[in-house]
Amino acid sequence: MPVLSFRRVREAAPRLPWLTALIEACSILDRGVARGVAASGRTPSCHAGCHACCSQLIPISTIEILGLRWFALSHLRGDMALAVGRALLAQRQEPCPFLVDGVCAVYPLRPLACREYIVFGSPCLAGERPDVTRPQDVLPLPRIAQLQAFTVLLPFYGVTDSDAREAALQNRLVLRDTRLLQQLDWQGLGAALCGNNH
Repeated sequence: MPVLSFRRVREAAPRLPWLTALIEACSILDRGVARGVAASGRTPSCHAGCHACCSQLIPISTIEILGLRWFALSHLRGDMALAVGRALLAQRQEPCPFLVDGVCAVYPLRPLACREYIVFGSPCLAGERPDVTRPQDVLPLPRIAQLQAFTVLLPFYGVTDSDAREAALQNRLVLRDTRLLQQLDWQGLGAALCGNNH
């Protein structure tokens, strides 16, 4: 099953304030990562079919959890939906339960942590942690883009005025909201995906 493009997901998304904010945050971070890669003068080793990083634990915030749920229920069909649903029901932690036959089933709305993890040099080996073994080959976090993305997400947390925004960013509100994707209870989503495809 071909993976939908980010642009097509943005166009198809209902006008839900939290979803609009999440899509905008993803777009901001993608642009920041692209600028960081261009400034490095290096070519990422990340490519289609490369998924060694999908065996790492993935931090994810509440709004991203909602986004993955929305994307899975509205865009996954047939074998892809069944494969993801079964992985979620089995509480598969490694690789990521959203990885199906080497393809990220939720790629257009993948977590922010996945979007900003770019490796240069040689492709990652299975089980390798390049941030530990060869940190010089990992793109430094695009801090400005990350802060801009987090700013767009703050209304989801009830933060709307400028003073509160500054305090929330200083206190790392979005980062403090993160949990590990593989350790969450995805049973309801897994059952829905399997049930929708019988």
